Amino acid sequence: MAISICRKSLDRLWPQVLSSDGENFRLPEYYARECIQMVVIMTQMYTLTNEEQQARSLLSSVIRCCRQHILRWDVSSEDTANALSFRLEEAELHLEALQFWKAILGECKGPDEDDFESISMLIEDLLALCKSSRSRRKEREPDVLRWYEHLWSYYIDLRHDLTMDTARGFEIFQEYTVLVSMSNISVAIRQARKLRAICLADFGRQDAWYLKASLELTKLLEMDDTTVREAVGIYDDINEICLGFSTTDEAILPILPVAQERLGVLVSSKPVLHDRAEHILVKAWKQAHKKHGHAHERYIACLQKLLHFWASLADAGSEEKAEEALKEAVLGVMNKERDPRKLFHSAESFFGMYQYFA
Repeated sequence: MAISICRKSLDRLWPQVLSSDGENFRLPEYYARECIQMVVIMTQMYTLTNEEQQARSLLSSVIRCCRQHILRWDVSSEDTANALSFRLEEAELHLEALQFWKAILGECKGPDEDDFESISMLIEDLLALCKSSRSRRKEREPDVLRWYEHLWSYYIDLRHDLTMDTARGFEIFQEYTVLVSMSNISVAIRQARKLRAICLADFGRQDAWYLKASLELTKLLEMDDTTVREAVGIYDDINEICLGFSTTDEAILPILPVAQERLGVLVSSKPVLHDRAEHILVKAWKQAHKKHGHAHERYIACLQKLLHFWASLADAGSEEKAEEALKEAVLGVMNKERDPRKLFHSAESFFGMYQYFA
């Protein structure tokens, strides 16, 4: 009955779509958006009634027709593209929507191809819809998760064609993984690995986006004891990269403290990591000395973490190593520091460290 109603409406508004393969007809002059919507609805009905062949044929026909219309580059091209892709997404035909956009972007030959922003508009619309739905209704989270999954797919597949903003891609990824990690942490980790690999390929190992992607992955790896050792390795890698810069980019400045803090916390608090803790903490302490000197707050912080770890072992060998490290730090400050305030703060810090072994 419903199919008959749609067919009757299309017979009047757009009869060619029911009798052609999409090669030799155009969109109707009036109510084009409504006709596109009706065709997509009709294909869903055919699918529900197990008439798969009719569904595929009708959908293929309307997609070909829309694509030909868009590539003629008239004033309605963007509106048509947005109308079809949004209706396909609404009908949960994400793969078809993505393939449609790939075909359009691959065939762009019009004079305004660099200004073609419908896909970016669609992505912004979907992102706004996700945020709005999630904030208003918790029961919509499964739907929102699906939309974010679609958005993430758009970003991965189309980012080069559209020169998509990396910050927007990160926003989509973060929202998506927050939701997916609630039910399946392994999926979230897999997607984080993909983001890190993308940033490595697009920007290189010494770029802030790659380092940020690495932090996103480590946050998820920390949530599972079976992958926490990998998280430590990545934090150590971030630390090495950041300390290797001769001049520090402003985008990288907040990354190093986070990596060093998490690295120190993990190796000190996780018994499974104690076999690596001393090596990592000593290395961080020596790197801080090489880069900053004895009186710098970063050097002091690294030394405090190392001494705290040695104190937790409560054995004579660790206490001896701690005493030697403190002696080296104190002599270093006394020999090279001339600022009275820094001398006072260093002395105060060293006194606190001696209390670990009192």
